Amino acid sequence: MVLVGKVVEEFEVGGLKVVLRYPRFEDYPDLLSYANSLVREGAPILTNELISKKEELRWIAKRLIEIEEGKRIMLVVEINNRVVGCAEAEKGRGRKKHVCKISIGLERRFRNKGIGQKLLSTLLDEAKRRLRCKVAVLLVFEDNAIARHVYEKLGFRVVGRIEKGIKRGNEYIDELIMQKEL
Repeated sequence: MVLVGKVVEEFEVGGLKVVLRYPRFEDYPDLLSYANSLVREGAPILTNELISKKEELRWIAKRLIEIEEGKRIMLVVEINNRVVGCAEAEKGRGRKKHVCKISIGLERRFRNKGIGQKLLSTLLDEAKRRLRCKVAVLLVFEDNAIARHVYEKLGFRVVGRIEKGIKRGNEYIDELIMQKEL
């Protein structure tokens, strides 16, 4: 089934029309802008270096192939015809193919409006249905209280800790492992 560009959910938040859909190759400029906005902000994400156009093109091409192969779910958040966030569920392999690794991000100005929670909830539904995911796992910086609150509201719980798992500047931060049964 071709999922490229398929709309999964549409809703309104504060007068903004929000579309959750599968990505298209043509989204790469918006995805690049979005990812680099997170890097510039110093958001609690793994990468701390700006991403090149070449890297982003490779990244989106790989994602689109994995989506069509049934190895990954990826949803983008589109507001005003612009991609401003995304979330992914990557299916495990072998004895872990029932486990999906989750990641999510949203441009700063669209946070704290319920969009991220709706995005994650929709992603989990898609992962359960399309990837046959039974367990969702994610990693979160311990000091990212807002994200942790959203994850907990959706039923995730802390199941482990990677001490000093993240280095930010000269400081080490624990990374928490959270999971939810689907």
